[in-house]
Amino acid sequence: MKYIFALLLLVVISTAATAQIIGSKKAHAFPSLEVASFADTIKNKNVILVDVRTPQEFAEGHIEGAINVMWGKTFDDNLQRAKLDKTKIIAVYCRGGRRSKMAGDRLIEKGYKVVDLDGGIAAWQKEGGAVVTK
Repeated sequence: MKYIFALLLLVVISTAATAQIIGSKKAHAFPSLEVASFADTIKNKNVILVDVRTPQEFAEGHIEGAINVMWGKTFDDNLQRAKLDKTKIIAVYCRGGRRSKMAGDRLIEKGYKVVDLDGGIAAWQKEGGAVVTK
């Protein structure tokens, strides 16, 4: 009977741990801002607005003042070419938030201060935010 109880307890604990891992989101070392807060933040002169989508996505419409530093295998090279000022805050976004969070993590590793647009440019546009095209 002890063995059955121990086995049952082990199954319950492992199931709970697995559910916690699957259901949890990765914590990032930077804030993810709602559209209104992000819009206020990017008005600051000490903020550099960075769009990490592809050049094609960027050309189809981006937030005014953004520079394009595409996320992907060449991100470190793209970042080096962009020569971003480490004394400024990097406000990063993508289409929906996934790439910008990965790029934000990499930027933090490289010593930048980062904020992210929660929900990406899709949320920005849904809230009535303007975009410009090349």
